[in-house]
Amino acid sequence: MAVSPRSRSASGHHRSEEDRRELAIDTMASWALEGMHPSAETLVDIAAVVDGSVTTDEMIARVKARYRRG
Repeated sequence: MAVSPRSRSASGHHRSEEDRRELAIDTMASWALEGMHPSAETLVDIAAVVDGSVTTDEMIARVKARYRRG
């Protein structure tokens, strides 16, 4: 099985789609406990990370760009 570079973590370790999904669920649960809720756009970005079509770094860049635009 070939591993896409997009499925690597920032440290270069490979994560499966299931691992990325579990991490996303855990992260959003933590946010909810803090009273924070992602926007619809951020949910789309998170889904793209989970399916491996973008990296976490790319997702973070997208979110930052949205907030810079206001």
